[in-house]
Amino acid sequence: MLKEQPRRHLAAFKTVRRNLSTILKEALRTGDPKLIHNAQINLGEKYLVMGNLQRANSVLVKTWQEVKKPGISYTRWRYKTRLLFALGELYRSLGDNKERLDFIRKALNLAQKSGVKKHQARVLMI
Repeated sequence: MLKEQPRRHLAAFKTVRRNLSTILKEALRTGDPKLIHNAQINLGEKYLVMGNLQRANSVLVKTWQEVKKPGISYTRWRYKTRLLFALGELYRSLGDNKERLDFIRKALNLAQKSGVKKHQARVLMI
């Protein structure tokens, strides 16, 4: 019984990941950067939760490279905060404290600017 529970959780994560992958494909078809980046962040976060650091790294770093470009002003603070937070978690898991602290600082600064206590507290948990 105890061995089946982790399997069920893993199966549920895989189902969610497949759904998020489908959503990302649909977002890519629309060409809407907001939808695309949000779907990428969701997928990267799910890879983190599943412990697939290689895929999380691939998705999240690529998204960060796109979002930080000049002229990407539509990206609201909540998307950027989630992305920065996820990158902080990723680098913590990879043991890269320099990058971890860099992204945590960025996430905390953005969370403080927006005044959303939930995001500030979440960043401080890393």
